[in-house]
Amino acid sequence: MWAAHVAESGYVGVPLFFILSGVVLAYNYGGINPRSPREVWNFYIARGARVLPLYYAVLFYLAIRRQALDYDQLYFWRHVFNIQTWTGSLLAAQQTYNGPAWSINVELFFYALFPFLMPPFAKLSKKFGVRGLVSLIVVLAAVQWILCVWFYAAGWADLPAADPASGHRWLYRHPLPRLLEFGMGIALALILEHRPLEQLTARAHSGIQLAAIVLASIATVARPWDGPTAGLWRVASFGALYSIPFALLLWSLASNSGLIARLLSTAPLRSLGVSSFALYLTHRPFLEVLGADVVRESDDTAGWLLVLALLGFTMVIGEGAHRYIERPCHRFFIKLQRR
Repeated sequence: MWAAHVAESGYVGVPLFFILSGVVLAYNYGGINPRSPREVWNFYIARGARVLPLYYAVLFYLAIRRQALDYDQLYFWRHVFNIQTWTGSLLAAQQTYNGPAWSINVELFFYALFPFLMPPFAKLSKKFGVRGLVSLIVVLAAVQWILCVWFYAAGWADLPAADPASGHRWLYRHPLPRLLEFGMGIALALILEHRPLEQLTARAHSGIQLAAIVLASIATVARPWDGPTAGLWRVASFGALYSIPFALLLWSLASNSGLIARLLSTAPLRSLGVSSFALYLTHRPFLEVLGADVVRESDDTAGWLLVLALLGFTMVIGEGAHRYIERPCHRFFIKLQRR
């Protein structure tokens, strides 16, 4: 049971992923001009070259595998056009090809909007400074909770994930609500430009980082959303429960000070971070081949050993995908763009 819980809890990191995406884009492309077609086009090419080659490599591998196993290819073209998560079908979104790839649909939606979102955020930062940006993050987090309460009051919170009206469809995998976390990330990046971190000591940053991780871990271990009638907790676990702790964590980590920041700056974890996207995209398909079902059914020491073994295999596969597919393809398309 514990091994299964570990394997099934990865989805709570999705809010961190989307907030971080906003931070990274605002940090690297904060001065983008939406009135310049060249700048916008170059941005789209750069981001597409970053995520799409490996996405399609895994998709085509899975399509060939499904064909060899005589499975249907019913939703293949939805995955080709990156629209699977916009549909109400859980089968189309997460249960036919590469389940985690639904988040790439969301990321592409963010990329499409970013050149036009960045200027209003920058104006807010210039006019109201850190207070205005912090207030915006609080408002965005409040909207998340309002949506959760709405779904709970309407009786949709406990609907099964396959139901088109469920919280899983609308608050977890639909791109529009995830825009709230992306906006938090953009605001967070602009807060960092005001350099509010310089006044805090390394000990203070350690406390913030550990507190954020402990809060998120307590919620994940307690799992109040387990069970058929978890209600508000179930939909809150999709993002609202974690967005503020994760935003605080990223804010503090940006200082490069504190216990967790120092740990993440070590060579092995830096290397893991570089290949993390490839690991994310490849882990689910290969876990199924390597025996994830056995792990789910384990409730003893063997289950933990299998978790470690599978983790090692998927890290090797992810590193290989990064070195031999993701990185070369990215370089190729960037060179092509410059030409």
